[in-house]
Amino acid sequence: MFNVYYDMINKRKSFHTMPGEKKISGPELDMIKNHFVRLVPLCDDIKIAFKIVQRHTTTWKWGEYAILVYSEKKPNYLANIGYMVQQLEMFLTALDIGTCWCGIGQPKAEDKTYEGMDFAIMLIMEKSEESQFRKSMTEAKRKEIGKIKTGEGFDSIAEVARFAPSAVNLQPWLMECEGNKIRVYRKSMRMAKLKWDTLSFFQRMDVGIFIFFIEMCLKHEKKDFTRTLYVDKGEDLKELVAEYTIL
Repeated sequence: MFNVYYDMINKRKSFHTMPGEKKISGPELDMIKNHFVRLVPLCDDIKIAFKIVQRHTTTWKWGEYAILVYSEKKPNYLANIGYMVQQLEMFLTALDIGTCWCGIGQPKAEDKTYEGMDFAIMLIMEKSEESQFRKSMTEAKRKEIGKIKTGEGFDSIAEVARFAPSAVNLQPWLMECEGNKIRVYRKSMRMAKLKWDTLSFFQRMDVGIFIFFIEMCLKHEKKDFTRTLYVDKGEDLKELVAEYTIL
């Protein structure tokens, strides 16, 4: 399945407007619901759940549906959400369904909890024309490799992984390459209008997305690896979150 996701890297984009002209079909909704159980977790011991609702039942102003994401609150649960929901976004892209991560959107009161878990974030979706998606990932504005990677090697991995999406495009990550090792750090990025608690919440999720992109690239290049995860405490500093050993 990771190969299917990789094929969507050039195509995927965040839809900041949705005209409401096309509808997601019933069979497509069933495909999406069935795909929830196929998402690979970053952390096997963290329970997560998804619920599809009409967008107009939330505080968001456009889109047809919202996928509400719920999670247990355990160490690295935010990275786990980012890792899994990004898989879902790639799957939706393959169906020509436009998406947008909505950090400030909220569901109605009765949807704030589900299966004993709290609401974490929502993904807005709407059927779109294929022409509305990107033709190349290079259309996206991202930092140059030298700003997100240090050390020698793995340039081809970094070149693609740097196009991972992030909240307000802050790209709070760093790859440190040494020999057969890739160390992934969450590198705190500040924004004047947002408090650190808010930024920390989203940037811990963002680094899960980045980890997923790195693993897509490693699998695409048929590189076997082992992964060690570290607990991201969400502090305002550079934190090691994962280390890969390429076999």
